[in-house]
Amino acid sequence: MNNIEEVTKIGKETRFAVLGREAADRHRAGKDVSPILAELAILRHQEQQVTDREIAIAGLARQLGDAQGKGRDTVDLLDRIAALRERELGG
Repeated sequence: MNNIEEVTKIGKETRFAVLGREAADRHRAGKDVSPILAELAILRHQEQQVTDREIAIAGLARQLGDAQGKGRDTVDLLDRIAALRERELGG
C-alpha cells in the first residue's frame, strides 16, 4: 500500500470514528442523531460501492488469468472488465 492509499484509508476510518463518537454523544445527551445516521449511511453506501466494484474487477482479472493460462478466448472477459473500468472512471 502506498502513502496516498494509507492516508486515504486512515482518513476514512477517522471520519467514521468521528461520526460514531458524535452519534454516541448526541444520543447520550438526548439529542437528534438522525443527521449523523444519514451521513453514516451515505458514507457506508459509497464505501460498499467501491468494494463491490473492486471485487468485480478482481474476479474478472482472475478469470482472465485462468483463461489465458488454459488457452481460452479472453475477448468477452476483456470487454466486461473494460466496461467496469469505464464505469469506474465515470464514463
